[in-house]
Amino acid sequence: MVQSVTICVLALWVTAVDEERRTMNHEERMWGYTGAAGMVQALATGYFLFDLAVMVRYLDVFGVGMLTHASSCLVTYTLGFPSYTTELLLSQSFSVAASFGHQHGYDALRK
Repeated sequence: MVQSVTICVLALWVTAVDEERRTMNHEERMWGYTGAAGMVQALATGYFLFDLAVMVRYLDVFGVGMLTHASSCLVTYTLGFPSYTTELLLSQSFSVAASFGHQHGYDALRK
């Protein structure tokens, strides 16, 4: 409960006072990143990491459903970090496109 309230209060604070966020347009707010927003996201990710540890430890009490919830939330919040997600997805997309182009003789995809 404390973690949830802390994250909500910090998210509202970032929304109200973050100057970098204030200068962004609607699209940049949706897809952009600021240090303050990253701090809120890191706290939320940390909570779900803790939640996953508790669910693993007390699996017999909470069950597989709660374990699945904790792990899926952790993955979702972790993928929200731009450098991790962008690097992972772009590197995988480029390697798939390059290998497809190489196999089928498309030199344009390898550039």
